[in-house]
Amino acid sequence: MTVNFYLRFSTKYGQTLYVSGNCDALGNDDITKAVPLYYFNDELWLAKVDFTEADLHVDNLLYKYIYRDNTGAEIIEWGDDRVIDFGNIAAKEITAIDIWNHAG
Repeated sequence: MTVNFYLRFSTKYGQTLYVSGNCDALGNDDITKAVPLYYFNDELWLAKVDFTEADLHVDNLLYKYIYRDNTGAEIIEWGDDRVIDFGNIAAKEITAIDIWNHAG
């Protein structure tokens, strides 16, 4: 299965975004192994991630986004509410369109 992660987030040159989650394809919640998102347009970043059969055996995919500025400082978005239930999806490809979860 392929998941297209779109994140609505405006950045400046040198800033980057990543997605991390509780399976091998997303680095097993290790932010040093998070998947980079790529600039798509002025408002969206994109990561296209292919999940293996082993990844799909996770009951619920829990994921979050990470922001890194040009100095290397990182901010992990607030909340634990991003969930994809692979058990209820028969499609070969899905798209998640998200906005950043600010702590405030």
